[in-house]
Amino acid sequence: MPVYVASLGPANLRLTGELADGWIASVFMPESADAFLPHLQAGAQAAGRTLADLDLHVPAAVEFTEDVDEAVARRAAGYAFTIGAMGSATSNFYKDALSRQGFGDQVDEVDRVWREGRREEAARLVPREIGARTSLIGTPAMIADRLRLHRAVGVTTLHVRVD
Repeated sequence: MPVYVASLGPANLRLTGELADGWIASVFMPESADAFLPHLQAGAQAAGRTLADLDLHVPAAVEFTEDVDEAVARRAAGYAFTIGAMGSATSNFYKDALSRQGFGDQVDEVDRVWREGRREEAARLVPREIGARTSLIGTPAMIADRLRLHRAVGVTTLHVRVD
């Protein structure tokens, strides 16, 4: 029976690479795959395996639309809860993973505003790039380009939901 692990932090990613058959990603963006993949690779190597021995399973929402800006803004806003409410005031694995992908200052601000109770404002502060890069949004050609990016970094399974 295959074992898949959803992990985000460097130590847990290494453990996933060492012991699991597959990794279930979260807040994954192919543009910043290096925030995750080297840790998975290190764990795989410790077990005498390669990254190719793991099923890299990435969830993504798919939305075919001509109004890309609206869809991206909506997707980004949905991450305010993940950034501000998951974990505790001192530890949030999702926020940490987004910080490692280059959004540190922005997610710190979203978290601060969320914890102050200004949730709609926090939702507006989530960088649009997070909504765009964690999803497959746009025209068929735009979505095909995103799929190519996922494939280029080694994603082997996309778990998509069509909205």
